[in-house]
Amino acid sequence: MSALLSNFKPHFVGDRVWLFRWGSISWNFKIALYYSIYDYGGTERGQLIIAFGFPALYINAPIWFAKYKQEDGSWHGIFGFAWPFYDQWHIHWKGKFIGVDMPYSWSHVRHTLLKPDGSFHADLLDKWIAKAGYARMEALKNEVSEWHPYTYTLTSGETQTRIAAINGEEREWRWRMCKWLPFPRKINRVINIDFNNKAGERSGRWKDDAIGISAEWHKGETMLEALQRCEQKGSGFILCRR
Repeated sequence: MSALLSNFKPHFVGDRVWLFRWGSISWNFKIALYYSIYDYGGTERGQLIIAFGFPALYINAPIWFAKYKQEDGSWHGIFGFAWPFYDQWHIHWKGKFIGVDMPYSWSHVRHTLLKPDGSFHADLLDKWIAKAGYARMEALKNEVSEWHPYTYTLTSGETQTRIAAINGEEREWRWRMCKWLPFPRKINRVINIDFNNKAGERSGRWKDDAIGISAEWHKGETMLEALQRCEQKGSGFILCRR
């Protein structure tokens, strides 16, 4: 009896998810009915997902569709439908899927390159700029970039001195069903920071240093002031304080 009851003893793992021996329960909204095959720590597993609102059940299942394993070892093993899936309805069958955008999904409508004073410089979504290619876009960024010395202090006390090239940009997203309306919308205003050499706690390692980052650019501050908010956070990267 105790062994039977242990199958129903949950283990909370965060983000409103509880683990059981038979699978897991997620208290996140979802409408789905699909079967998938995935690799978990080198072990291939099947899973049946059943959800009609709250909660979502993720039930361990056998591998029923072994014939869909590819020669390279990958799987085309998702069958069914799910929503939300990155603001889409997804219908899966083998290795193919159909994604249907929801009316409220976010659509990227503007990408503006800004001058140091925050005013407009160029529309980076302009078809002629896009057609001109990467070199033209970099030339536009250089026209409004600033270069400043930047000192990064390691936890060991050692300092790294870099030159930071910074430029500002603003992106905007609106609901797909009403892109012509000013609201609702999301706006992201940042400075892009490119160092002349790698920086960070583990400089020289291929994944533990930074050559470029971005930081939120607040209204009313200069790009230099936004750069100066960047500080070491002890994670091995240079992060920026909001």
